[in-house]
Amino acid sequence: MTEENTIVEAPRSADTLTTGTLEEAVANATAAQVPYEVGTHGLFVHRPEGFAIDRFDVREFEDTPRRVEQTQKIVGCDSLQRYLAPHQSDNTRAYLRDVYGRGREMLAGDTDLCTVIIDDNEDDNVPSARAHRAVLVLRPTAAARRWAKALSGQLNQEQFLNVVADGMSEIAEPDGAQLHDLISNLHAIRRAEVESIVRTGGEGTIQLKENVQLSAGNGNKVPFPESMEIVLTPFAAHGNVISVTVKIQPDARGDAVLFSLTAPGLDDALAALVSDVATEIKERTEISPYWTP
Repeated sequence: MTEENTIVEAPRSADTLTTGTLEEAVANATAAQVPYEVGTHGLFVHRPEGFAIDRFDVREFEDTPRRVEQTQKIVGCDSLQRYLAPHQSDNTRAYLRDVYGRGREMLAGDTDLCTVIIDDNEDDNVPSARAHRAVLVLRPTAAARRWAKALSGQLNQEQFLNVVADGMSEIAEPDGAQLHDLISNLHAIRRAEVESIVRTGGEGTIQLKENVQLSAGNGNKVPFPESMEIVLTPFAAHGNVISVTVKIQPDARGDAVLFSLTAPGLDDALAALVSDVATEIKERTEISPYWTP
């Protein structure tokens, strides 16, 4: 029987470990540290060197961010409600713009009326706070744009004729018969020389230097209304109707007549409409808007 020799290697003492092995062990131990959660989105990782702590915001590494960062423009309170529904919280606030002094401007182009800040968090340390917004836009209808253009300056006879003819469906007063007579008479005096214009505060008169064939017969006096009452729906996706008095002021320039149209009550009418929109926003979203300049 042959005796076999067994060689057992004694364990190496710690002082026999190389510097590289120690560094690797420390690195592995550091990598193995289990992070712990702090707050809603934070992770703290402890590093042995100097007992340092690394802080991470886990949202920086998400494929699908949990916080939206965008401004979405929306037309209509119904669409605004449906957009806000999955996002709004106690930190959602609405800021509505006061429109006084912007009457004709609102009829001429889009108005960013109400800005809803969905994540209106006052803590500046929260990343992306106040970054998600929805803006309710008022878009003027074709009729509103047409009247905005008519209110922008003086009109010659042809332009005023077009305003009356194209806006016939929006003019509540005077009635259709009077407007047709006005159109006919303005056509008749396009080449006639004007002597004077008389305004009475109700129905004025354009006095000609010669007789022409008018709707009421041959004559040299053309009556015209000094105001019109227009009724229109000014904005798309909003059924609100406004009624506005448009004042007509003709001015004789040689053998021509220029017309100036003004609407002193337009700001009041649009302010009332915006107030109704604010009420609708509150009813649909349960958010009471703040009024801003």
